[in-house]
Amino acid sequence: MKHWLWLLLLVSANALAVAPDSVAGKVFREYGAFPRVGEYWERTIILRPDGRYIYLKYGSQGVPTLPAPYPILIQDPPKDGTYTYVRTGESTATLELVDDSGNKQSYALPFSSLSGGMYWNFVPNYSDFYFTDLAAMQSAPVTNVSMRGQVSPGHPLIVGLVIPGTQEREVLIRAVGPSLAPFGVRGVWADPDFQLFQGSVPVNPKEAHYGDWSVQPFSGGLPSAVAGFQKIFDYLGAFPLLAGSKDAADVVRLAPGVYTVVASANAGDAGGEALLEVYTLP
Repeated sequence: MKHWLWLLLLVSANALAVAPDSVAGKVFREYGAFPRVGEYWERTIILRPDGRYIYLKYGSQGVPTLPAPYPILIQDPPKDGTYTYVRTGESTATLELVDDSGNKQSYALPFSSLSGGMYWNFVPNYSDFYFTDLAAMQSAPVTNVSMRGQVSPGHPLIVGLVIPGTQEREVLIRAVGPSLAPFGVRGVWADPDFQLFQGSVPVNPKEAHYGDWSVQPFSGGLPSAVAGFQKIFDYLGAFPLLAGSKDAADVVRLAPGVYTVVASANAGDAGGEALLEVYTLP
């Protein structure tokens, strides 16, 4: 099925920037919203230099009965395929994705900066988009931080991270207990979990929190997040989590700043051996 995203909002010329000649080797990120019906979505698509794309992440919240602020849920990612990018004007371009089954999706992109912009499908449905450099992301000094230890009430595991620059970055956070058992680890934390902080303030990102990674955090017959998480795990080289385990995992977009991830056992929870991990996505 072919989807066309048409720009209906007129943008003044002084708000536009020069569109790049090529997006090969870039990462395309989109955040869209249809506030009237409570629908929000995120896409992360890797545009490889060889003309193929990897649909790394698709998250959406299209269930108006969920509570505000409408958390974005990990969904099964669409298929990978090939892409075509064409610069159509000084500050405009089109990006067409054709998956391996022949389905097409097209974007009309007006650039308001060197790396991105915003388009309107129809008022008030809009999407922000931006491109980042894949090679620069992959060559970052650290792309994975982890800490393993014994967690008990009053004795948490803590990992710190810094989001540099001026743009949001996506990170995968995992608190792993049961899935350590196949590696011979004993006394694992049966039901690990974590919380994200900026300074002493809890962070509430747009994305939903998965205290049990394979179970959607809201009832209502929502599709499982397993396939979506597994694709991200595979791409990052993170070991798989056991099906149905109570390991925790989130994929969140964070603004530049300093953050800490805290995995702590509540009173009455004996805790156990756990692994706290943070991966940066491309």
